[in-house]
Amino acid sequence: MKTIREKILELRNKKQNKYSVKQLIDYFGSDSHWAVIFIVNLPMTIPAPPYAGGFSTLPTGTLALILSIQILLGYKKVELPATLEKINIDISLLKSENYKKVNDTLIWLEKYLKKRKTDIFSAFFEKVLAITIIPPSLLMMLPIIFTNWLPCVSVTLISFVYLFKDGLSIFIAVVFAWLVTFFYIILFTIFGTLFWEKRKVWSFGLIK
Repeated sequence: MKTIREKILELRNKKQNKYSVKQLIDYFGSDSHWAVIFIVNLPMTIPAPPYAGGFSTLPTGTLALILSIQILLGYKKVELPATLEKINIDISLLKSENYKKVNDTLIWLEKYLKKRKTDIFSAFFEKVLAITIIPPSLLMMLPIIFTNWLPCVSVTLISFVYLFKDGLSIFIAVVFAWLVTFFYIILFTIFGTLFWEKRKVWSFGLIK
């Protein structure tokens, strides 16, 4: 049975650079929710200078949010409106030289990921995972630079580990995701407080 990484390499070796969401759903078959979440977010985890003013992860964050809600509602497979299924995902980043480093990292992770403690992967626990990725997905949707990469990594990591059904490593991925969420909550609280304290400056005295 091919791993998710090997399936991605197959996509990488094809000439086609853009795939519709529907094509990706059909390609990955079972566990389509987590497979689609993984494949659409993986290109965004490749380290690169920030671009698009924080909008680069808006589509993938939106899709991750929709799929997490579907999991919470008990959907057995990905079901999207035709308009969303037709959205094209550009995987050209997977064909860049930078992806080789990502692939090496995935190979390293595969050494430690094993199918174990699979009893934990119940319908209830899958919903817990869905709740866990909602905050990072919302952060990815914010058009603010530097609020995208870490949340994207956390969502990608959870989906990757889930696909291996590693009941031990999934806890590490969940803890990491919540640490990222709490980090941004603290960060926003600090900056929000400072922003409000300086309200007379940025509002030119209109707000006292």
